[in-house]
Amino acid sequence: MSWSEATGGCWPGIRPGTGAHEQEMLGVLLAGARDGQRRPGFAESADLIWGALRIRVRPGREGSGDPGWREALAVFSVVMPLLLLLETVVSLLLFLFRAVELFRAVE
Repeated sequence: MSWSEATGGCWPGIRPGTGAHEQEMLGVLLAGARDGQRRPGFAESADLIWGALRIRVRPGREGSGDPGWREALAVFSVVMPLLLLLETVVSLLLFLFRAVELFRAVE
């Protein structure tokens, strides 16, 4: 098993051997490598694994979690203002009806 296969499984959306983002990650590692270096050092490996853990643990980011939450939030962002508008209109109408009743009672 190669190093990229071992660490690639830590990253969300990356399946070892598929090439998804794997080439980009390897390119960055190769660009920072010293002449003749064949494997990433401890610091590079630890940084990649730490980054993978931060991405997996961090909630609410695009590309992670259930997409149903995004859909629910979209529906909520439309329905909630409408419910607030309805509540405001009903409160205003109740206030006006009570004001009319009080005005009639005074006459």
